[in-house]
Amino acid sequence: MAANSAKARKRHAGDSPSSVYVLQSDASDEDEFAHVGSSQSSQSQSQTSLDRSEMGVIEEIYCENFMCHRKMVVKLGRNINFITGENGSGKSAIIAALQICLGASARTTHRGKSLKNLIRNSDQGEQPRSALVRITLLNDGTSISSSLCTLSRRPLPIHNVCMPIGKGTDAFRPEQFGTRIQVERLIRIEGTAEYRLKDMDGRVVSKAKADLEAMLDHLNIQIDNPCAVLDQENAKLFLKGDPADKYKFAHLEEKLVSVKHHLAWSFVRVKETECETLREELEQCQTKADGYKKHMAKYQAQVEALTADQHHLNESLELETEKLADLDKQQQELKHRQRQLRYPQQIKEAERKQLEHNLQKSKKRLVEIEKDKLKKRQRYQEYMSSLEHKQARSAKELDSVQLRLDDALDQKRHLEERGNVDFSAELNRLTEELDTCKGQRRDCKSERERVGARLHSIRDQSKNR
Repeated sequence: MAANSAKARKRHAGDSPSSVYVLQSDASDEDEFAHVGSSQSSQSQSQTSLDRSEMGVIEEIYCENFMCHRKMVVKLGRNINFITGENGSGKSAIIAALQICLGASARTTHRGKSLKNLIRNSDQGEQPRSALVRITLLNDGTSISSSLCTLSRRPLPIHNVCMPIGKGTDAFRPEQFGTRIQVERLIRIEGTAEYRLKDMDGRVVSKAKADLEAMLDHLNIQIDNPCAVLDQENAKLFLKGDPADKYKFAHLEEKLVSVKHHLAWSFVRVKETECETLREELEQCQTKADGYKKHMAKYQAQVEALTADQHHLNESLELETEKLADLDKQQQELKHRQRQLRYPQQIKEAERKQLEHNLQKSKKRLVEIEKDKLKKRQRYQEYMSSLEHKQARSAKELDSVQLRLDDALDQKRHLEERGNVDFSAELNRLTEELDTCKGQRRDCKSERERVGARLHSIRDQSKNR
């Protein structure tokens, strides 16, 4: 088979001594691959179109501890890819990794009954705990179709594989994934598995299988369809099949084409019906639009009149706004004047409050003075009573002394008449007692006059208050 350009990339297949070669070709041979059923780029296609990314094209397959591969990276071209190698080199593992990563079961690959059977067995006895497969898909959707095919004329050990990848210009959730989608499936030794859908930068976007199925449906990838992936076991059955069955299969394909044709025309009829409905709606809208145009002139005149009114109203509004500004200014001035006039009043009010406070204090002081006056009056009355009592007692003593003095004088005269007796000592004593009594009497009179004057002064003060 002729090819414009080919590159060989050698990858180690884990513990296996054999090797795998990936051949990339830019052209296809119609005679050799007529049963593929997908269009490829011709030799005249420019290098620019070949370099252009396509939605759903498998760019890379990565295997880690998967079947016979310890670590395996296969980079694929955007057209036809040939994977060749010796028996046991791991070609089937690449196809199985593609199937497993895109959601197929272990039985579908014919390589094990369970996913844990696909984990690599080590010769050193150290069984890996998990295996990882990852596929990188292009997601910029700049081309109309693409296919990935792995083909060979020999029934063994090369596998005949052709995968038509999605058509259309709309990528799958480009706002989340970007221009590339990384699909990972982690297989654990316990038999469990986990899906991971990552964006072009390797960030996990989803772990749900429903999102994987949505992506496969959007990209038109049918991983369980033998027409998409034909592994070695199914190829054996196909080669050993009866020609009559193959004819029936070809006839069934013709019927499928007919069904697709009828389905397409049914879709066209539905769209024609929708177009007819839309045409009627368009005519109705056009009729309404003509009616609206007839009223447009009247409405336009009304709009112009309203615009003129609005202009006059705007002018009036400007005048009123100016007046309002003047009124605001006057209001501010009046408020300022009001504050100035209120200031003396506030001072007087403060003085009034202070006077009221002083009056209250004076009233309290007056009450205290009245109480003190009563106490002093009581003490004065008690003092006057004591003084009067003392004065009366002094008067009595004075009268007694006077009587004694009179008696002494009488005795003196009597004795003088009787004889010249010496009574000078007794006379001196009585004279001294008389002088003492007279002094006490004078003191009592002066104290009485002083107390009377004080009492008269207190009474005058009470009357003045």
